Amino acid sequence: VAARLGLADGVAWHSRRDAIVGLGAAVGVVVGALGKLARDVALLMQREIGEVSEPQIAGRGSSSAMANKHNPTGCQVALSAAVRAPGLVASLLAGMPQELERGLGGWQAEAPVIGELFALAGGAAHAMRVVVDGLEVDVAEMAAGAAAIGGDNGDAIAAAARFVDEAIAAGVPRRD
Repeated sequence: VAARLGLADGVAWHSRRDAIVGLGAAVGVVVGALGKLARDVALLMQREIGEVSEPQIAGRGSSSAMANKHNPTGCQVALSAAVRAPGLVASLLAGMPQELERGLGGWQAEAPVIGELFALAGGAAHAMRVVVDGLEVDVAEMAAGAAAIGGDNGDAIAAAARFVDEAIAAGVPRRD
């Protein structure tokens, strides 16, 4: 494992934490990017906007208080992962200052943290794959939102129209 991670170059790997921390930080960035996608979808699902919707999956996303409400459960998984990932990356960073070649406590804490980061990334990626694969676009709501911008915002309206056209061309289901 040390050789594959570039840690086997004669320097004691116990005190060189940069490769492990870099790996963890990269996974954290992936989780954050998935969280950004999730946040955008969740916001666009809100009743006030209603431009997109997660796929309707039996037993998932319905509201016990409001029969017509559809909760963004896939987005919830990715967003909760995105909230937890920075703290885990910070744990890796905190373990970087090792004592000589045999630091105690810092590097030993890395394995579960790396494992948890990968678990969060896998769960968030799976959840958002389901969301993206079944995303429903309400073209009429998008057009109404673009029209509401009005005025000198022709570029924004044109960009919104291009987005809708590209989504439909990519096979995103329409809700008219």
